[in-house]
Amino acid sequence: MAGVIVVFDFDKTIIDVDSDDWVIDGLGLTERFNELLHTMPWNCLMVGLLL
Repeated sequence: MAGVIVVFDFDKTIIDVDSDDWVIDGLGLTERFNELLHTMPWNCLMVGLLL
């Protein structure tokens, strides 16, 4: 069974960073994110990387 990651999006309220960037960096997806950033809408990109 796959593990589950739950991420709450509290940009600069609970944590003092942009949580979108923090999650992508933490999962080691920064390079892939940068490759795809200009090829698709933000929401599609985030969903695609996190699923």
